[in-house]
Amino acid sequence: MSEIISSLSDISDRYDALFVDLWGCVHDGVRAYDAANAALIKYREAGGKVVLVTNSPKPRSGVEQQLSHFGVPKRLGTVLQHRVIVHVRRCIRGRLGKRSIS
Repeated sequence: MSEIISSLSDISDRYDALFVDLWGCVHDGVRAYDAANAALIKYREAGGKVVLVTNSPKPRSGVEQQLSHFGVPKRLGTVLQHRVIVHVRRCIRGRLGKRSIS
């Protein structure tokens, strides 16, 4: 059965970490989504970890500058580029076999 949630706080206590896509979740390409950012900060303050995922070709420092320009708080989370996730996934697959990770 599907669960309809009205806010992150409805489910955040179930997770130790959140992987959050930047575009459309944290900002709209022009400005930060204040309510979403506030919810993620509250989650971090409660001990959760936030990883901000992007597929931007810019270096991480460039992404961080852009986020600052949009008004995304620096303390929101760690920026991780999608290509890094893909690389780690491939490394794990190589060690554990193709069936271990989908």
